[in-house]
Amino acid sequence: MEKIFLKVQNGRDITFVGQEVAHQHNPVNDTALRVYETEKGSWFIALTSNEDILLKHEIIENKSVEKLVEKLGYEDLAKSLYEKLGIDTAKNLDI
Repeated sequence: MEKIFLKVQNGRDITFVGQEVAHQHNPVNDTALRVYETEKGSWFIALTSNEDILLKHEIIENKSVEKLVEKLGYEDLAKSLYEKLGIDTAKNLDI
């Protein structure tokens, strides 16, 4: 793990110790959604601009898959991140 530095425009920059575990670029609005694993066992979700400016962030404590899916939903961008994280969000039918 390493010290992560995220620049915030017109605000305090953010730093923490962690590592990027998933990244997905959104070509529609030229942003990137990144998931970092922190040294304390949480996920830090970051939406960054094409200039690597932090636009929005969320902290998911204890790497809760339920909370992550609740925040990101089921859009294609989120599904790509889940795949990179090894999370299966398919609804299994017992039929």
